[in-house]
Amino acid sequence: MMFKSEPRQILLAQDNPDDVTVFLRAFRNHKTKEHWELQVVTNGLAALEFLYRQDRFAQAKRPDLVVLNINMPRVNGWEVFRKMKADPQLCRIPTVIWTIADMETYNARAYDMGACGIFSKPIGAREAELQIDAILTYFACANPSPPLVST
Repeated sequence: MMFKSEPRQILLAQDNPDDVTVFLRAFRNHKTKEHWELQVVTNGLAALEFLYRQDRFAQAKRPDLVVLNINMPRVNGWEVFRKMKADPQLCRIPTVIWTIADMETYNARAYDMGACGIFSKPIGAREAELQIDAILTYFACANPSPPLVST
């Protein structure tokens, strides 16, 4: 597997503390966890502030990957994703949807908007580990985000 010299940045936007715990546990058990830095925000507004490096996130590193919940307070995940895709500085950040919602309902919309993947939140620790492994292995190998040209 090929890794950047600096750890890749993951932004997890998830409002449910239990789901954050599940994700963190699976992430901490992943064989390549040392190649990643994980930041967590708990609502859509905080996700946008992080992505735009505003307020308390002014020094945040731009994420290499966003794992986005859809049903979040303040600003929902669809709105965060729409704003990301409309912004030339954010549109190339690979985004994975991680949701409890019915996959049939969200699947087409997520891919139509440019998602790299959509996962239904797992019901157990083993399923969570398999999902995290799939996400991290894909992004470590594929480098799906071409670098932006600075202007």
